[in-house]
This record gives sequence, C-alpha cells and structure tokens, in this order.
Amino acid sequence: MIHAMRTASRASFRSCFRLLMQILLNPLYLPGSRITSTHFDTKVRALARKYL
Repeated sequence: MIHAMRTASRASFRSCFRLLMQILLNPLYLPGSRITSTHFDTKVRALARKYL
C-alpha cells in the first residue's frame, strides 16, 4: 500500500517537473518571471486530479 502511494507520488512529481522544465527551457521565458500559461495550469491541475 505505501509502496503504491510512493510510486504514484514520484510519478506525479516527475510529470509536474517535466512540465515545469518545458516552460523553463523555453528561450522566450524570462528567468524569475511568473508562469502565466493557461496550458501549464490546465496540465498541472489535470495531473493533480489524476494522482490525488
């Protein structure tokens, strides 16, 4: 049971981290600025619904 929760938790953080890296590696992103992308917000919320 705990192992399954840990695996799901890792998967959710990896997915969220992957989305964040796509934003941060974008050459048009200004370091330190807020992420205002509605696409990013929608994807993160979908991940939260999937894993929580």
